[in-house]
Amino acid sequence: MANYNVSDFALLINHQILAQELISEHLRQLQALLKVVVSISNVLYLDKSTIHNYLCVVDDIVNQAKDFQEHQLNHLFRIAKLIDKPKGPPSGEPVH
Repeated sequence: MANYNVSDFALLINHQILAQELISEHLRQLQALLKVVVSISNVLYLDKSTIHNYLCVVDDIVNQAKDFQEHQLNHLFRIAKLIDKPKGPPSGEPVH
């Protein structure tokens, strides 16, 4: 593996900060929705369509965050492979 310094990864680090902020926003949205449900004392007495719509919104937020997180993780795996990949034959060895 070649020698790298932190500045070589500045773009990646900034990208990951933005990604984590987006995932955090999804979690804040979920937390706000869950606080509403917990605060309703008679949540079971709400009509089924209201509960269904509410749960669809929660499911949508979870799926968006999950899909984005998986995409980011796959991106990091691709970068890791590039970093670990040797750039050429070790010095002193002939090229075949």
